[in-house]
Amino acid sequence: MRYRILSILLCGGAFLSALPVHAMEITTGDLIKSPETSDVYYVGANGKRYAFPNEKTYFSWYTGFNVKTISTTDVANIPFGGVATYRPGVWMLKLTTDPKTYAVDQGGVLRWITTEDVAVALYGSNWATKIQDVPDTFFTTYSLGEPINSIQDFNPIAKQNETTSISVDKTLVTPEPPPVVPPVETVGTISLVSSIATLQAGDVPLFIASASHPTGILKVELFFDEILIKTCMGSTCSDETVIPLSGTKSEYVVTAIATALDNSTVEKSITLSVTTDSSSLTRISIGRSHLRQNQLAEIVIDADISVAVLRTDIYANGLSIEACASAIRQCRWSGVLSGDVGTVYTVYGIVKDTLGRTYKSPEKTITISDNDSPSVTISVGKNLIYTGETIDVTINASDDDGMSTMTLLQDGATVAVCVNSFSCTTFAGPWSEIGTHQFSAIAEDALGGTEITDPVTVTVQALPN
Repeated sequence: MRYRILSILLCGGAFLSALPVHAMEITTGDLIKSPETSDVYYVGANGKRYAFPNEKTYFSWYTGFNVKTISTTDVANIPFGGVATYRPGVWMLKLTTDPKTYAVDQGGVLRWITTEDVAVALYGSNWATKIQDVPDTFFTTYSLGEPINSIQDFNPIAKQNETTSISVDKTLVTPEPPPVVPPVETVGTISLVSSIATLQAGDVPLFIASASHPTGILKVELFFDEILIKTCMGSTCSDETVIPLSGTKSEYVVTAIATALDNSTVEKSITLSVTTDSSSLTRISIGRSHLRQNQLAEIVIDADISVAVLRTDIYANGLSIEACASAIRQCRWSGVLSGDVGTVYTVYGIVKDTLGRTYKSPEKTITISDNDSPSVTISVGKNLIYTGETIDVTINASDDDGMSTMTLLQDGATVAVCVNSFSCTTFAGPWSEIGTHQFSAIAEDALGGTEITDPVTVTVQALPN
């Protein structure tokens, strides 16, 4: 029987012994051939010779050519023991008529690797490049063993290190026990981040985990609220999760668990808060805080530009009095709030976005009174100025009973007072330091009714270079 490896060996003749060797000089572990053929054999510890079926099998055991040439008669006098098989742990094998991929165990035992995930864990992400096709004619030189279902079932490196020779592989000798190596403490690390730090119901945060371990990472699992949401083979994992709209809790725990190739685990958890305070994204303004009976009230709800508005409702004492469902950012209501003098209405707005999240505005009160409060507004020339600049601030007010005073407040302190006027303009600044300032106005009518505006913010920035 001829083997394909022999032509390779002849081409590499520089590596072969130039002079024949006497049979008496042959010992266990030698590679031999006759001068008349290119057949190469391994001499086993039982005194028999073993042939290599192809060059790939040969190179799973050796990296060079150190073959002794003896006479054809001497080769023939060494009993034929069989065929050498692949060295355990070096390659995976696949038969041409069998779709399964096998690892080679000691004694030419083929063990089916049942899943791709296990193959990746044992031989790396490029595992498919570590497969050799074996012709069906060589199948009889192997036997089938137990399948490999997990990384605990087989260790390629350990098998390769244990099988130091073909004599060991064929159990012709008892292998020496490997030296005792003290265990090395291995420590893994893992990181876990969320794309959104503080959540709202309906948010879709992205969780990203990354792990490392001296032995390598088999898989990373992501858990949200103790429920497994993603399993990733390898050292990184990411997934998006929708925060529930109903039954939303005040916080959720996200956990990442990484499993290393040595079956140890390392985990990381983060706690994410869920807020229901969305008042900063909605604003409410009212015409007057005090109204006479049968006097028109006005309520306006404005949604921030960051909110994808689907619907806005205006409420008075818990009852919806206006619904704006045209995806507009400003919802306005004007009408009569009935009641006796002293009746107080708590008013607010609720904005619903396209994801189903709700944003409640701050609350204000409107009181039915003997005297209505003035209607007052405040405006500034610019909301963004540079150091050294001044701005004009204008207060406009109206009331059927006439106006008494209008007071301008800067950061809560009085900076100007206008008497007996429905309009008042003054100047503020300049400021030498960057920062923000808030302006508001208090209007008092001739009967003592008062109204205060919502604050207006002015930001002072440094001069450009």
